[in-house]
Amino acid sequence: MSSIREHARNIPESPKQLLKAAFQFRGFSRATIRSIQSKNQVKVRNKLSELQSPQRLGHNVTVATQINSNIISHSQLQGLWKWLPERIALLKPKLIFSTSEHGYSLISLYNQCQETEPLLLLVKSVKQEIFGAYLSTNLEERNNKERKLAFFGTGECFLFSLVPEQEKYGWVGLKDNETLDATNQMFIRAAGNLLVIGGGDGDGIHLKSDLNNGWTSYCDTFGNPPLASNGQFQCAEVEVVSFDTD
Repeated sequence: MSSIREHARNIPESPKQLLKAAFQFRGFSRATIRSIQSKNQVKVRNKLSELQSPQRLGHNVTVATQINSNIISHSQLQGLWKWLPERIALLKPKLIFSTSEHGYSLISLYNQCQETEPLLLLVKSVKQEIFGAYLSTNLEERNNKERKLAFFGTGECFLFSLVPEQEKYGWVGLKDNETLDATNQMFIRAAGNLLVIGGGDGDGIHLKSDLNNGWTSYCDTFGNPPLASNGQFQCAEVEVVSFDTD
């Protein structure tokens, strides 16, 4: 590894010159670079989890800690826990935002989630549908002025449905031989008036600033069906769960 770093330091061209040369190759775009980077991040993190865990957790992982949720039961939380990255499943869940306590405000949600990652977003509609998303990246990234793209996040993000059926919708980029472009890498978009998880030909989950209404549809990033029966939904409850190391 040290020899690779030394070689990289001694390359006479600047990173800008290398990228300029790389983009002259057919099919080699910034979207391709982001896709490869996201895939490698997921692979490296999964490998580190294997090395650091005392034993492989696989589908035997359970969460002993209960949370005071108005949306999901402990058994539903157990099922959801099996979809998490192994290194995250070792941590304790902590409810840090709920509309019943903090109000129906997206700004309030952001304030409660400051400097926290990863996160679980939970939504319960007035029709008793339960769905949500795993967010790999701090929502404060929305304020990063150096970021040029509207969307951020990594390939560890996923959407899920718990009621009426349990299903996980992971990033399509993790599938073998999947051809990707920029629309397949729209993980998280956060602003004062909206929170979107999953983009490209539709929004996987779209929450408005009042956290009362939203919609869900197929999106290219996760290849999911609409997570609510009519696409549009009214929120009964919205909650956010973080992961505590203490």
